[in-house]
Parts: sequence; structure tokens; C-alpha cells
Amino acid sequence: MTVGTSCPDDLSQNYGISSGAGWAYADSVIAEPLSSHAAITSACRTGLDARGLYDRVAAELVRLVPFDEFCWLGTDPGTLIPISNISGAGSLGAMAALAWELELQTPDVNKFAFLARSPHRVGVLSDATGGELDRSPRYRRLIVPQGFGHELRAALVASGVCWGFLALFRGLGEPDFTAADATTIATLVPHLAAAQRASLLARPATNRPDRESQGVIVLDPSGRVEMFNQAATHWLDACTDTIPDEHDRRLPDVILATAATVRARLTLGQPTITAGSRMRTRAGDWLSVQGSLLSSSDGQPRIAVVLGPAPTSAVIPLLMQAYDLSRREHDVTAAVLAGRTTEEIGTQLFISPYTVQDHLKAVFDKVGVRSRRELIAQLYSRHYLQSPRPHN
Repeated sequence: MTVGTSCPDDLSQNYGISSGAGWAYADSVIAEPLSSHAAITSACRTGLDARGLYDRVAAELVRLVPFDEFCWLGTDPGTLIPISNISGAGSLGAMAALAWELELQTPDVNKFAFLARSPHRVGVLSDATGGELDRSPRYRRLIVPQGFGHELRAALVASGVCWGFLALFRGLGEPDFTAADATTIATLVPHLAAAQRASLLARPATNRPDRESQGVIVLDPSGRVEMFNQAATHWLDACTDTIPDEHDRRLPDVILATAATVRARLTLGQPTITAGSRMRTRAGDWLSVQGSLLSSSDGQPRIAVVLGPAPTSAVIPLLMQAYDLSRREHDVTAAVLAGRTTEEIGTQLFISPYTVQDHLKAVFDKVGVRSRRELIAQLYSRHYLQSPRPHN
């Protein structure tokens, strides 16, 4: 009945989130659906940052598919760990840790990673559970306690890469999401995904973080902050309004999801018990978030999350993805950044110099430059700065 629902028996331990915002639901709000659809696709082509994009899209989306709560989650495409979480009414607060535990460590249906892999990107919870919503731990432990009764999820995939997730909720007693709702969201997914991808390029870096400043947060077995250093407060302040202190130990989604990913890999017995992501701070700088398992004398493993400036080796490939370069365009660009000539690039990639020039022209068009020098400046100087020490 809906587009892209998962099989009720698919109990994969994968990524996603259930979060919310506050937008009023009303049966009469579905006026002028075609104009709202056009307004959304138009907004997706404006190159807005994540917050600007959300503000433009949410007010129109509720006209097309009415909802009570709305969450737009941006992810690192390499790991699907969240790097932004924008919603109309704020985060889950104390329930955010539970949301990530359920998403990453508890078998359930319509996990976001499942939708990201599915040929269809949209799923309605009632369809995935065969109408038996209580089969879903997420429904019982997270959705209902918040006063909601219905959920629609979507993976924002463009050119085969997942750049974010969308979650819509309706209250208990309200009509469920329909097949038409799912189809409407599915038609918007490519536009929303491309806009989320482009949002990483919307603002140039303005601050210049200390290349040696590393923040460390240690989480105890229950997931609570056990200790942290001074640099961690700086980096958390750069990416969220929540700073750990004696009275408020809440952490942003990127930290909670990183820790939950490490725990999930430990439970599954995976050989590599680490997790990480690349994200932009409010100032536009690139931050690396890396989680790993710590052994302890009491036999209860801790998790360390390290925050610090992301190296160029991590950021430049992501920027090339954000500019939607093809695999071959990526290879040619990497060779240009390494200082190779057209002839050397052709020899390295087993293509003619003329083909190299054709790929470079395509790269220039996508990045919005006219020469190799401008290409290097755009990737390094505009999007990636190195500079003085951050404040303590």
C-alpha cells in the first residue's frame, strides 16, 4: 500500500532516528498541493544551508502531507551517523539517547539504513508491522510516550548516496499516513537529498580551528558523561548549544549515535569497534567525531569520543561527493589536487589527455570555477581553512 516499506521480519540492526518537531496537523491544510510541491522543489535548488532549507521546506511540506512533528536529519554519507538534526520543536532531550539505542541496538522495522539500501526510500510504520504497531519497540517505547501514533520515514538518497533522513509523525487518534502520502514524499526524495547534499557547501569556513586541539568525552556503561576535557566543551559549543557541565550532561545526536554505533558493533562481535563522522560546525569548520571502545579495570567498557579538526584527507573526498562528482571526475580532481599534469593524469587513469580535459570541464561546471587554480582554491580556501587556536 505504501512506497518502500520494509518486511516485518527484517530485524536489521541499522541506522536511523525518531525525532520530532512541532507543526500543526489539520485536515483542511492540503490546499494547493501542486504549488506547495513546486515551492519545495524550487527551495531545493537555492543552495540554502540546512536551517534555511528546513525553514523553507517544512511550511510547504505540511500542506502536502499533514503532520504533527517533523525531523530532518543530515548524515555523513560514509557512515550514516547524524551530523545535523533540525526540527521545529527541538530535540528529544532526555529521550534522544533512547532513540539511538532503539535505532542502532534493538531489532525493529523500517530502520533508516534499511530504507537507504532499499530501491524505494519511503516507509510507513503501520505497513511495515502489518498493522500491528505494538510489534515495533520504537513505537512502544518512543513514539507513543511522546503522544504520537503514526510514523512515516524516508531516506534522502541522491546518485546512490544517502545524505539524510526524514521522519514525520501524527498524533494518537489522527488518521494514519496513506499510500498517497508515501508516494508524495517519494517524489520529493531526490530533490530533498540533492538539497541536503548541497547544504554542506552553502557557507564558507570562517573560523580557523587549532589543528592540535582534541576534545575527549568518556561515557560510562550507561551512556552518561563520566569525564571530559576543556577542549571538548569548545567543540561541543561549536556544533550545539548543549555543553556538558555538572547540571546538564545531555549530548548532541552525533555523540549519542557514535556511542550507540560502537556499542552495537561490540554486541555484534565486529572486529572493528569504532565509529566516526565528519561534520560542519556552526561557523562552517570541519569537525571529526570518532568513537572507540575503552577497557577498564572493573570490566565495564567505556566509550571515548574524540572531537577535533577533520584532516583534509577526510574532508576533500566528502566535498567532491557534495559537488556530485562522478567516480572518474573524483579521480581526475584528486590528481589535480596532487599537482599532476594532464598527461600524467591520463597515464595514471589510462585515458587520453582529451578525455582528461573533458572530465575537467565537467568538474569546473559542477564546482563553478574556470581553472585548476580556482578549483584548488574553492576546495581548500573556501571550504577548508586552517588557522589560529580556538578559545579555551
